[in-house]
Amino acid sequence: FPKSSGNSGSAEERLTHELTPEEQALVEGNVFTRPNLAEFDGKDGRASYVAVNGIVYDVTDRWEDGEHRGLSAGRGETEGFLRPSRGHTVLQGLEVVGGYEEGGSESDGKVDGA
Repeated sequence: FPKSSGNSGSAEERLTHELTPEEQALVEGNVFTRPNLAEFDGKDGRASYVAVNGIVYDVTDRWEDGEHRGLSAGRGETEGFLRPSRGHTVLQGLEVVGGYEEGGSESDGKVDGA
């Protein structure tokens, strides 16, 4: 899982941030897969979680009904966070709730090669 890289470098690198020891423990110990992440879609009062670059963040208080600017909770949205005006600074303010492990599709939570 990514640990840090600051605010310079490639777009993918800017999607990582320095994890506290507590956050790192959550990433390693509370691993989401596509099916269980999908349960946190923000619909019908459920919490809204989104996976970005292998880390799951809680966006419940920021995304209404699990949607925000064309992005959807309950899934991997790394590609969405690579768009201009999103990314590093937004991720810094979100609560880390776990890690995300699943590869092989464009909608997973990891950048290819991460």
